Amino acid sequence: MQNEEHDASSRRAEQHKHEELVEAATEEIQTLRRALQEGLCRSDACNAGRMLAVTRLLPGCDEEQWAAAAERLGLTNWIAYPLGSDAGINLLKVQDALDDLSWKSEHDPLTGLPNRRAFERMLNRVLKNSHPCSWT
Repeated sequence: MQNEEHDASSRRAEQHKHEELVEAATEEIQTLRRALQEGLCRSDACNAGRMLAVTRLLPGCDEEQWAAAAERLGLTNWIAYPLGSDAGINLLKVQDALDDLSWKSEHDPLTGLPNRRAFERMLNRVLKNSHPCSWT
């Protein structure tokens, strides 16, 4: 009887802790949303190619849960990577996620063709690498 009461008490404590973590994450996301709307990120920095990756831990959420939620909610520009019990990041998953985001940022989602950003980047690279022809 005591073990059952202890187990029930432990489950309630874990549930309460989980609810507090969810509430804290929700508040942080709302704060970030307001900051972004108020101009946290400047368009001139974005145009200069400057970016920042921001990480938020989501205890109790695994890769499959995140992937399903991201697809359902249209969270296409978010990176999720698992942390093991030793808190070591699986760098291959991070690299895959970055590669995927990079591809998405330069391709049309409907056709898969390079978009204007990709075209301008490729054009600038070709122009930088071109050599003037001599007209003789």
